[in-house]
Amino acid sequence: MKLLIYLNIIVVFCAFSCNIIEHNEIEVKEELEMLYYEAQNQYDSGEYVKCIISLLEAEEIAQQLDDYYYLGLIYNSFRIVYGDSYDVGNALKYAKLSYDNFLKSDSSRLAEYALLDLGVSYINAGEYKKGLSIIENIAERKNHYENLVDGNIFVQLYSDVLVIMGEYEKAKNLIRPLIIELDLKNGRNYKNLAMCYKNLNMTDSAFYYLDKALDMVENDNLLKYRIKYEQAELRGDLKLSLLFFKKMMILQDSVIRTSMKTGVINAIEVYNDNNTEIMKLELERDRWLYCCVIILLLLLFTFIIVLIYKKYNEILKKNDAELKNVKEQMNNVLTQLNRNSSELSKVQLLVKKLFGQKFELINNLCDAYFECQNTQREKNVIYREAISMITAFGEKQTLLELENILNECNNDVISRVREQIPWLNEKEISLLLYLYCGFSASAVCLLIGDKKENYYNKKSRLKNKILKSGAEDRDEFIELMNS
Repeated sequence: MKLLIYLNIIVVFCAFSCNIIEHNEIEVKEELEMLYYEAQNQYDSGEYVKCIISLLEAEEIAQQLDDYYYLGLIYNSFRIVYGDSYDVGNALKYAKLSYDNFLKSDSSRLAEYALLDLGVSYINAGEYKKGLSIIENIAERKNHYENLVDGNIFVQLYSDVLVIMGEYEKAKNLIRPLIIELDLKNGRNYKNLAMCYKNLNMTDSAFYYLDKALDMVENDNLLKYRIKYEQAELRGDLKLSLLFFKKMMILQDSVIRTSMKTGVINAIEVYNDNNTEIMKLELERDRWLYCCVIILLLLLFTFIIVLIYKKYNEILKKNDAELKNVKEQMNNVLTQLNRNSSELSKVQLLVKKLFGQKFELINNLCDAYFECQNTQREKNVIYREAISMITAFGEKQTLLELENILNECNNDVISRVREQIPWLNEKEISLLLYLYCGFSASAVCLLIGDKKENYYNKKSRLKNKILKSGAEDRDEFIELMNS
């Protein structure tokens, strides 16, 4: 009887102990889940350092529990945070850890996605062959292109890497069927296809797909600037291509600066260093607290007084310097305002004169049309009026007015041309006038009474004359011809 009682006591004690252990494991597991989801919320809020600290705490618990599923999730979160911070080394490190832990868990589907993330991380780290090998390995296990597509990730990754590696024909043959047959139309795919055609010297197709890509870009400003840069470069517009290249650099620089300000790059080192430093400080505090507290307070008080005094002096010096600088700037501004006022008056007179001439031309055409409307005579009269106006632009008086306007608006440019290149004849000076005024090729041909082929030859010969003239301002003269 006593034996049965003892046995019952042992069974109850074991059961109670198991319940305590199980209860403790449940609490630890709940704490793990809480830390992991808290880290996700912190990431969504842009609090990357807090997110990493929460993940580090969750990692310790997951390692204690040998929970490979959560370890895979945690390391994948590390990969995402470091990827957003452009720390490709750490992103690759945690992609490997995530894949290894998912392999140890019973989630083969997540292991497959982790393998894809590992391939992406290799690509981001510049190890294109390894990344491409992983992507091709995954692709070989699929039956058809439809099964490859997961948010276009395969298409975009595959084509991006092939374009980067210069395999344009292979990239083109991959992207075109996916766009046409599977209707995977997006800005990035079209941009990659355009790059293939560009490097295969198929310029018309490159222009076509760049236009398609630009139409499909929504909120990705970096991709939009890249497409416009490629379009400008294809057209040979170096000034516009440089503008969009600068915009891409500014946008990327702002993203990198924002990431660096968050302190993500050194978050783990700072976290570990802080833990070690805290332990040292606690030991030091326990040892010296009672004997040093008064001295520390006195030193702190003295330091604050000295600091306040120095800061006060610095503020006074800074204010004096700023006041002096403001006075100098005010004088400069007043001088500039006076100069701009005189220049503005001159420009207003020119604008008024030009508008008067344009309205006079329109008025003459309207009078001719009203008097002769709905008749064959109308067409003849308006035609003669138009020819008369075009002919007027070639008259000496009109050319003299254009020359005066250009000199006033462009720092005596025609006068400088005449002075520095005196051997140019009046026909060449007239051609310069029309070019500097911004007339189209067709308009210039009408004004000088010549064919387009001859116009381009004359323009080219004139440009060469200026280049070989040795004129001091020849670069400015040439630039105004091309503007």
